[in-house]
Amino acid sequence: MPRLCHDILTLNDDYNEIYSQELMTMINHSLNEKEVKKLHPNIQFEVYLMLHVLGRAVPHFQKMNENYCSKNDPNHFLNNLKKRYFSIFKSKFQPKDESKPRAKSFCQQTLKPAMKVHIYKNLGRKVVDSILSSTDGVQFKNPKYFQFNVLKELLEMKNFHNYARYINEHEMYIRNWISEYVVKRYEDSSKLHILIQDLISSICKKIQFALRDPYVKKSPDILTFFDRFCQILRNYLVITQNDIKLVSFQNTVNISQFSSDVELYLKELEEEFMSDMKSVNIESLFDLKFTPQEELFKIVIGCGKKCPFCRAPCESGGFNHREHFASAHRPKGLAQYTWSDCNALCNSICTTDVLSNDMFINPDTGGDGCYYKEYRRIYPEWRIQPDTSIRASDYWKFVLREFNAKFADLYSAEPAEIPDEWKTITQDQALRSLREAYNI
Repeated sequence: MPRLCHDILTLNDDYNEIYSQELMTMINHSLNEKEVKKLHPNIQFEVYLMLHVLGRAVPHFQKMNENYCSKNDPNHFLNNLKKRYFSIFKSKFQPKDESKPRAKSFCQQTLKPAMKVHIYKNLGRKVVDSILSSTDGVQFKNPKYFQFNVLKELLEMKNFHNYARYINEHEMYIRNWISEYVVKRYEDSSKLHILIQDLISSICKKIQFALRDPYVKKSPDILTFFDRFCQILRNYLVITQNDIKLVSFQNTVNISQFSSDVELYLKELEEEFMSDMKSVNIESLFDLKFTPQEELFKIVIGCGKKCPFCRAPCESGGFNHREHFASAHRPKGLAQYTWSDCNALCNSICTTDVLSNDMFINPDTGGDGCYYKEYRRIYPEWRIQPDTSIRASDYWKFVLREFNAKFADLYSAEPAEIPDEWKTITQDQALRSLREAYNI
């Protein structure tokens, strides 16, 4: 939802009631999710939630409307054009070549803003491509490989608060992890500047190609020239009709000469861009509409569903899969499950439970008991691979053993009973178990 608000506010458009409708649609979608329905929200709660969210959005929508009105105020718009029209007026009466000042004005007033939009629009994707093609980009290739790397790092740090956040605020933890990774990777701004330089050089070459196109250079008049020029670059640059009308106003220059002059000033514009973009730093990546952090998050988070028993995230990848699957399930106590008779954290693991004759009761069963071995009657979309190995899930057994008292305190429960065989698991064995689980 925050991401939708950010995308709306960066549209540089006026407020439209459809934006509020999109927010309400997203709220309704969230309220219809199975996990939320377990909480049995009533109509009053839904109304209050919508009022709260829309109330928080109103000041931003108001600011959006004010910015749009200010930007499109006719008086403000004409004042901004005064210098450009005066420059055209002077060029008509000064005894010198009109083509060069017109070409320079076109580069500075029309091409430069369009190129800037193109660069910022594509910078996020360029960063993602750079990361995915790098040596350590392999960790982002799919949810399974990514989860392994995050869990391996957590084991190395052995920090309870990080584990608690990973388990209970999983998506937020992953978002923060990715953001920190991107910041660290590009804290040396020179790496970012190389990508920007590539984008600048690429778009300048495309513009140069359009200017040299024989069909463009042989245009009968300036309007036809711009029409053909913009047609070639339609997938890369957005040049408005207002800009075209302005630069075409009383423009009687020789088309071939004008095209050559634009190309001449384009080289200066490229150097100017290279210099201006040196001020761009890592913080700029967080303001892009297409943020590399969000795109990487979409790759590794998968469908976002979690095991109904231990909360392990699904690693099937994407949204279009029939079954949810997790490589490493956990003791259910880590997901706040307790034994009903003593309020102690549960030490059983769903991969062994699904082979047992034990039963579970929760809101999804309607208060009735269901055998774990028949769990697919309640959760047909989940596939939990049975595992009776004594070394199964050693990683998470090690975590619960190490932080048993702290998790119990966090969940206001009694500590789990730790089996004797868990007490001998070493950190190396936990890592080995993780590698086996993820087949890495």
